[in-house]
Amino acid sequence: MRVSSLTLYAGDVEATAEFYRSLGAGIRPTAAGRQAGDVGGCRLAIVPAGPGDVAGPGAPGTAMPGFEVASVDAVVGRVVAGGGTVLRAAEKLDWGTRAVLSDPDGRAVEVVERPA
Repeated sequence: MRVSSLTLYAGDVEATAEFYRSLGAGIRPTAAGRQAGDVGGCRLAIVPAGPGDVAGPGAPGTAMPGFEVASVDAVVGRVVAGGGTVLRAAEKLDWGTRAVLSDPDGRAVEVVERPA
């Protein structure tokens, strides 16, 4: 397993992106008001917090770590068997398979399986 992404939820995406650009991150605008770039092999994404979010996943100041795994289905199965929560079921996208789980503190955690 390796860290593959970190998603930062921001009240002001541009200001947050500019902060990380000042640190040397190659952050650029992407789709839907988001900004993202590769930082040392890890995708750093800055996305708008949901309207009115003040706590919980997606609130300003929160983060969602992402991990590349060998099998999303296997990981989801182990989490569910252990009593864990799935926030977003596994979905196949053009760049791989993705699911979002909840850690014991309620933090959203993304798991990604890249195509072979």
